Amino acid sequence: IEFLNLSFPKVWIKVPWAFATDVAGFATDSTGKIDLSTNSTIRDILDVYAEDILANPDFVVYSYAINQNDVYVTAAPSTTVYLHYRKQETEFTSTLTTTLPYELKSYLAYQASADWLASEGQENKSLARQAKADDILMDLIDNFERQQQQTAQSRFGVRVLGVR
Repeated sequence: IEFLNLSFPKVWIKVPWAFATDVAGFATDSTGKIDLSTNSTIRDILDVYAEDILANPDFVVYSYAINQNDVYVTAAPSTTVYLHYRKQETEFTSTLTTTLPYELKSYLAYQASADWLASEGQENKSLARQAKADDILMDLIDNFERQQQQTAQSRFGVRVLGVR
């Protein structure tokens, strides 16, 4: 369990995995501020949108600034905005009641065993396991990035000059 807790946060923040991110609406005050001091589910904010990006493929992205527990959305005072955020990663306990994300099981198994072998002084075996874990992770990231490109929308503008 200890070695899972070492490995899991590292892979959690590498990529905005679908299981690790979410979108939720938040109200801004008259200055465009969102107070997140009582929110324990958000780890990182990835973007701020005018509409829910999961429900509407045409969206407006707002610029924002973060100051400790507050998010300042520049173009959206007194309205609802949608935060695309990375969730807090899970901390594993001895009962292992938390489910591992299916996509990461192989990586985490190799990485945790590499960390354990290193702690036992078995450097050669640890390095071999670490290399295998890195290969699995690179394959996962490559697969994730290719899947994201399938859903990316392309917009083209055509301007015709001097047509007679």
